Amino acid sequence: MSLRSILPSWKIQREWLRLKQQVSQVEWLFFGAMRRASYDRNRHKLVSVTEGNQPLCPDVAVILIFQPKGILPSLIEELTHFTTNGISPVVISNCPLSVADRGLLQAHCHLVIERPNFGYDFGGYREGILVLSERGAQIRNLFVKNDSIWFPVSNDCTLLDRALESKSDIYGIYLNETPKQAHRAHLQSYFYRFSPRLVNDPIFLDYWRNILLTDNKFMVIRQCEMKLTEAFRAKGFSIEPLYRMSDMQTALKALSNAELEDVLHYQIQVDTRSIHSVGGLMGHSGEPGWREKVEALIDQGKVGKYFLIAHPLALIQNLHCPILKKDRQPMYRLQRAEISRAGMAMLLPDVVRSEIMTWDAA
Repeated sequence: MSLRSILPSWKIQREWLRLKQQVSQVEWLFFGAMRRASYDRNRHKLVSVTEGNQPLCPDVAVILIFQPKGILPSLIEELTHFTTNGISPVVISNCPLSVADRGLLQAHCHLVIERPNFGYDFGGYREGILVLSERGAQIRNLFVKNDSIWFPVSNDCTLLDRALESKSDIYGIYLNETPKQAHRAHLQSYFYRFSPRLVNDPIFLDYWRNILLTDNKFMVIRQCEMKLTEAFRAKGFSIEPLYRMSDMQTALKALSNAELEDVLHYQIQVDTRSIHSVGGLMGHSGEPGWREKVEALIDQGKVGKYFLIAHPLALIQNLHCPILKKDRQPMYRLQRAEISRAGMAMLLPDVVRSEIMTWDAA
């Protein structure tokens, strides 16, 4: 009997991918520190810093971008949103900027930093933090985010206010939770707000100086994103997310039966494996006990498990999520199509809506 006849093909592919990812880490685990040291020795040659027109405020946002085809209008809207809220943007571009793009960013930023795409997002985050430290910037709250998301996606977004009002040391949008392994719970890395207590503790700068820099994207996720939250929590710093899985479950359960039918049809498209648990409930919303069965699947994490690809009715309509993912993987394309189909695009700011409606044709 062959392995293929015992295990589904998707499980074999998953385990093969996992093995390849683990093997790919070996080189960086041995030589990562040396490559970071080599990069740091040459930073003065590799990194350029351009003064912007915006003053340095006590609250600062380090914003990592990678837009080699030109600056998106939504980025300018985002920078304006930060400055309107009294937060100084510092943009780090992980690719060279044209003269025109650099000038455009200068008008909306305190600093524009250009560097090689070494270390992906965390390499860019690190660069911004090191440059600010080297310039003696006195920072109160520090926002750190990347351009993998559209933000803000509503005209009355309150995320920045909520982040500044929070008493936590690290504030994020969503906490990935693993009930059986609490130490692995982590805030997703596209948005952080670090408190004055943390930013001004030597631990903070030491963390960023010594963080792994790697061109292995899997390792950036495993060694940087997934470990940052616990690294600071273990030292006594507090964590607060805007959303947890329980919030998504509540948002889904608040939908009508007809809306839940839409969610089930969407679920089997964005997560094809869910058809085994969800498929039998589709088209039966009028039957006794149907809703209880759907809500049980929600509680089990079989519907709406992955926050950023959740159905727009839950994510945008009920949770008023301030971000949407730009990723072009099939599940995110399906989400954007569903935003349009459900007539929810009109809830978005004009610039964001325009980009989303043409994003997958690019």
